[in-house]
Amino acid sequence: MSDVVRAALVQTAWTGDKASMIDLHEHHARAAASQGAQVICFQELFYGPYFCQVQDATFYDYAEFVPEGPTTQRFMALAAELNMVMILPVYEMEQEGVLYNTAAVIDADGTYLGKYRKTHIPQVSGFWEKFYFRPGNLGFPIFDTAVGRIGVYICYDRHFPKGGAPWASPAPRSSSILRRPVAACRPTSGNWSSPPQPSRTSTSSVPSTASAWKNSARTTSTARATS
Repeated sequence: MSDVVRAALVQTAWTGDKASMIDLHEHHARAAASQGAQVICFQELFYGPYFCQVQDATFYDYAEFVPEGPTTQRFMALAAELNMVMILPVYEMEQEGVLYNTAAVIDADGTYLGKYRKTHIPQVSGFWEKFYFRPGNLGFPIFDTAVGRIGVYICYDRHFPKGGAPWASPAPRSSSILRRPVAACRPTSGNWSSPPQPSRTSTSSVPSTASAWKNSARTTSTARATS
């Protein structure tokens, strides 16, 4: 395995519906693969708006089972087709009424390796996340993938050192790459993340070490509004 991994990071604006968001992210994955990307990370809750700006039970309908749900299954097939590792942040339904902010990890052969559930859930104006998510209960797993050992945080988790994120702790855990998908909004997001960006895919080559990833991790920041 090479010491350098070519990674793709995706930022998009809300298209207006779930189906077109999923299609758009498949397009970005194919574009990244054509540029030689070996691993791709989508934004937090990638197929919807950042609905946590409001407290509205209609958004519960965005939740799916993982990995049995249609979105995870679709991108498992795409990962195998493109030979690309994927970090797929989705709204997860474990059972009726039990919902999580989750990132599925899919290997380059399409194998579902497992999931990380966001552990730290904010509940402040513009980030009403406890209305939608339970705190994660799976700990901080490390996933052995075709491009190395990958750990996942989601957004607000970065402020807490429990998982050993390289920007939060002087003693990173045994992951080679750390992915941190983010979604946020203005003006309530303050300095939590960057302003809204146009839809784009970017790729970069990074050494497969946690310390090197520290310098590029913040490029995963994403902002989407509900309108």
